[in-house]
This record gives sequence, structure tokens and C-alpha cells, in this order.
Amino acid sequence: MSKKQSTKSARAELIEPEGASLSVRLFYLDDLMVSVPELVKFMKSNRFTMSPEEQSQGFANVNESGKTIYAEFIASFRQSVFTFEKGALKELEPIYTVKKGTVIIKLNRNFVEIRGSDRLASRLRTFLRREEIARIAPLTITKQAKDVFDGLKSLPGANITYTLFANFDSPSILFTQAEFKGNKIQNASEINLYQTRYKGNIAKFSGILPYPSSKKLMKTSVNFGSGSLSIYPMDMTEETIISTKTEIKERPRKDEPKVISPKDLRWLVTLLEDNADPFPPPEE
Repeated sequence: MSKKQSTKSARAELIEPEGASLSVRLFYLDDLMVSVPELVKFMKSNRFTMSPEEQSQGFANVNESGKTIYAEFIASFRQSVFTFEKGALKELEPIYTVKKGTVIIKLNRNFVEIRGSDRLASRLRTFLRREEIARIAPLTITKQAKDVFDGLKSLPGANITYTLFANFDSPSILFTQAEFKGNKIQNASEINLYQTRYKGNIAKFSGILPYPSSKKLMKTSVNFGSGSLSIYPMDMTEETIISTKTEIKERPRKDEPKVISPKDLRWLVTLLEDNADPFPPPEE
């Protein structure tokens, strides 16, 4: 098998989150200050090296595929350590923890996808700006948020359990936010009321969504204001089967790894990117 085929195969592997969920941050590629070959060279030459004395960051496994660059971004973070001795708090030598995530730079779409924690995404954003490589700004969805939300909540098996409305454009509304919590709240008449009559902007939501490729139901959170999402692979319990009216013949064993199909993730990420506000995003 050729090297190119191996790289493509590796990217098609199921995604296993390091923690309970997979966190993804989406950014506009605002200003690329170098050429594409220079960008790739920068990423390959700035490999991650652990430093025992200061925070460090860098890349690994940098690959190009057409107009897309794939890489791992790794960063160490300083963590203070304290002990309690003789009735006083004493600071010890700090330790450094390491976090790793996947970075996908989509040059033909001008988006950057970071699969990892908010802290890791912030470090990459600062690193690129400081080194005068690129500026990336969080993706936002305002004008199309209602259509995206309405489309997802109407999917068979969807169960939205939390929504947050903000930025009301109605003189009769005297507050800035409205939260809705509960099982199947997408069927509540108040949801449409706050979207239509009071012109509320859907800011974030969470619940169970059906994913088209794997046909799995997964807990999902989406924040339209920060361009972030989290996906929680979960066991199919009796409660889930009943509430979603979905017949499942085979359930995964509890000791099986909870994984996410790359196609499922790409479906949701592409949906959000396709409905993003034109750059620059509106001011908060």
C-alpha cells in the first residue's frame, strides 16, 4: 500500500474521544499571512518538544490532501501544585500536563476545525497569530441559526432537552436570555413563540441527535455563538429506545469503546460551516 493510501486510510478511522465527549471548535481562516507551502513548512518544522521548564507547543503528523491540511497539535500547560504544611499553604514546583488534538485547515473553504479542548484551541489560535502565520476567528451563526435548529430538531429520533435564546429584537421583551429545559422541548409551543413573535436568536442547544452515516443517536451540544460543538457517544438504553421510538436490535457492550464515525462528524461540521455568518462575524 502506498504512503498516500495509508494516510487516507488513517483519516477514515473511527474517532475515539479521549474523554467522555469529542469537543470541536470551528474557526474562520481570517488572514493567512504566508503561502500554503510556507504554512506546511512551518507546521512540519515546529514539531512538539516537551520542555521541563516552560509551556511548549507544536505539530505532529502533518499531511496534505488536496486543499486540506491535517495535523496533530500538541501543547503543554503549566499546572501549579500546592501542599499544606504546618498550617500554611506552600507552593511546590509546577508540573506540565500535555493535551493533543486534531487540526484540519480547509484552504478551499477558509475554515479551520480543531478537535480538542477549548484550551488547546485557544493556544493554537495564539500561536498562529504570534508567529504571524494566520489569524483565526470563532465561527458564528446568527441569521441561519433558526433554520439549522429547526432542521435538526425535526429529524426522526431527535430529542432536544435544552435551548438558550438571546438577542431579542422585540420591545415587549425586558430580559436578555430565555432558557428551556426538559424532555422533548422542541415540541413546546413556546419555542416557536420566542423564535417568531419575539424574534429570539437561538444561541445554543443540546440533546440527542440521529446521525445519518452510522444511524446512531448521540448526545450533542452546539453553540452557535462560539462555533463549538460536543458529541457524546452513548450506550443505547431502554429509556433512549422508548423516548425516541427507535427499534434497536443490537446494543453495544458496555466494555466496547465509544467511537464516532468521521462521516457523522463531517455531516454536522459541514452543516454549521455552510450556514456560518459571512466573515467578519457580527460583534457580540
